[in-house]
Amino acid sequence: MEEIVNFWIAKKLKEKGFREKCLHRYGPYSKTPHLNQVEVDFPREVDYSEFYKCYNVYEENDIDAPTISQVLKWLRGKDIMVEIPPVLCDDGTWTFSFRVQTKRLYDRSTKDYTSYESAALACIEHVLDNLL
Repeated sequence: MEEIVNFWIAKKLKEKGFREKCLHRYGPYSKTPHLNQVEVDFPREVDYSEFYKCYNVYEENDIDAPTISQVLKWLRGKDIMVEIPPVLCDDGTWTFSFRVQTKRLYDRSTKDYTSYESAALACIEHVLDNLL
């Protein structure tokens, strides 16, 4: 599940105040994401959008396991803009880097990543460690 942030980033997000409804969660010591329970009354016609408006039914020590896009949206709400542009290399492969901009600062990666997801995770970790 490469679209879900890893355990260590999820833990940092919790420390920085991330608290949103997520489809997945980590236990306090589990590095494998688990699906959250969804409260739905049966039998009735099911509105599948309810499955995406998940209620976090978990122990207090559990950690939200958001998707990369949820975190990037949360960062935009904090006026931190992220850009992950692709670059086509001479050998026909793609690389990715990231750029971060706030009202006070512009920062970018000096490293190239082989996938969008790896660049996004590195960017999120950079922001959590240096800007929040």
